[in-house]
Amino acid sequence: MCFAALGFCKDTPLSAAVASTKTISLATFDGAKVSTQTWTAVNDPVMGGQSFGTFNTSVARKVALWEGEVKIVPFLHAPGFCNVQAPGSYPDASGMTAITLRARTVGTSLANFNVQLSTKGSHRGFKSASYSANFTLSSEWQDVTVPLTSFACNWRGEPVSWCPSIMTQLSKITQLAVGTAFPGKAGKFNVELESISATA
Repeated sequence: MCFAALGFCKDTPLSAAVASTKTISLATFDGAKVSTQTWTAVNDPVMGGQSFGTFNTSVARKVALWEGEVKIVPFLHAPGFCNVQAPGSYPDASGMTAITLRARTVGTSLANFNVQLSTKGSHRGFKSASYSANFTLSSEWQDVTVPLTSFACNWRGEPVSWCPSIMTQLSKITQLAVGTAFPGKAGKFNVELESISATA
C-alpha cells in the first residue's frame, strides 16, 4: 500500500522516505537571513587574463543574475575562467550526499560550470584548496544534482592529496562558489540561479 502524498509505500520505512528528500539550504537569493550570503565575482587574475563577470541579486525575483565572458588568456593560449564565491558561515550538512543547484542559462550561453566547496580541512598553510565538480545547465529551470562522490580537491586547478574525504567535511564548510568549467571554453555566459542546497 502506498501513501503517495508522503512519498513512501507500506514496505518503505518512514525514516528512509524522509531521508530521501532531506534538503539543507546553503544559499538563496530571496533575502532570507539564514541563507543569504555575500557573493563576490572573481575572474582569472593571472598571466594577463581578460575574462570578466558580474553578479547581482534580484530579491523581487528571488534569483541571482551572473553573466560575463570567458576569454582566451593570451600568455596561455587557453580559456580563462570566471567564478563567484561566498565565504561565510554555513549549516552542518553532515549526512548529505549531493549538492543541488536550481538554475538555468539565458539566451546563447556557455553550458558547462562547476560548483566548489572550501572547508576547514581543505586548507594547508597558506594554500586554500577546494572540492569541485562539474555540471551542465540548460535553458530550462532545473534542479541539477551533483553527487559528492564526484567532487575532487584542487588547488589552482591542480589535484592535491592533503584534503580529507569531503564526507568528513560537511560540517566545516567555509566557502561556497560557482564557476565556469575549468578547463573549459571561451564564450559568453548568462546564468540565473535560484538556490544551492545540500541534499540526500
